Amino acid sequence: MPLDLDAAADWLAKVRGDLRMTEFALLASPPLGDQACFHAQQAAEKALKSVLVAHQTPFPFTHNLAVLVDLVRTLAPEVQKFAPFAVALSRYASISRYPDAFEPTLAEAQEATDYAIAISDWAADILAKLAVDNPA
Repeated sequence: MPLDLDAAADWLAKVRGDLRMTEFALLASPPLGDQACFHAQQAAEKALKSVLVAHQTPFPFTHNLAVLVDLVRTLAPEVQKFAPFAVALSRYASISRYPDAFEPTLAEAQEATDYAIAISDWAADILAKLAVDNPA
């Protein structure tokens, strides 16, 4: 099946937006740690999905990053190194959206952001390599 790098690029644009939101949340006064965690999870989720979209690989409607890592692993086995990040970030998909459910420390919010950046950078690198190896 041919690659769909244009659709994957659209997903990466959304990833960049979520990462910007983590920055805004961390720099707010006072910092909005729950929002940083939520957008970090969203960035990582969309980054993983971008790799699947590039390969036109279907994926379930899920915010569970471990499930997405397992799917991506069939295409890029090295994604497994992010499995611990996936587990840590997955809980922020819902818990950070409700009152009194979760109030992360600034360190936890920064760690979530760092995990999301690592996964997002990896996905962007994978897609860049695919583009070089498969010129239009």
